[in-house]
Amino acid sequence: TEHAVERRQLRTLDGATVSLLSGSTTLSGLFVGNPEGFKIESAIKVGSISVSVEPGSVFSDRIHVREVKVLAPEITFEGGLRSSNLSKLMDNVQATTAGARKTGAAEPNGAAAKKLQVDDLIVSDGQIKLSIDVSPLGGKAATVPLPPIHLTDLGSGPEGITAAELTSRVLKEILQEAVKSSGKAMVDLGKGAAGVAGDAGKTAAEGVGKA
Repeated sequence: TEHAVERRQLRTLDGATVSLLSGSTTLSGLFVGNPEGFKIESAIKVGSISVSVEPGSVFSDRIHVREVKVLAPEITFEGGLRSSNLSKLMDNVQATTAGARKTGAAEPNGAAAKKLQVDDLIVSDGQIKLSIDVSPLGGKAATVPLPPIHLTDLGSGPEGITAAELTSRVLKEILQEAVKSSGKAMVDLGKGAAGVAGDAGKTAAEGVGKA
């Protein structure tokens, strides 16, 4: 479709462990590739994701997810504050979700848009790799910690929430934190540039101020 994820934007998973009796699942080595037009290979890498589900709910219209824990994600933020790989990812997810709502179609994987209720979603021990594309500091890189993210009562209303909507919500939170971290990193880089002798340091600092 028009809003389909580009071919380069591959998703892979190293492994999964499922326990039907306890309703628990652990996913390891999740990899989400960058959209076309960006240099770095990955947008998101995740060490592990553990999911706890109310076992009986898998046969109902809404799956009750007690907890989702995303541990040690590595987020790449490439581009600028106005446009980045993460904003492109989020645009793709939101466009696909909106299209499914409008047409009543299934979600992208071909399965029915199963509704979810997620009590707790926790993202912890993550880091953001910044590739800042702002002249005259273009090409600068830095790594900063991703602040913990804790979302509660997702899909607790009568309509529930779909997997695509849940993905969009989490990406939005991550993008907000990445933008904040990028802004701070650019300020720090600008302070360093201000100490450079001559007009080059002044120009770099002014460039950060405008950004």
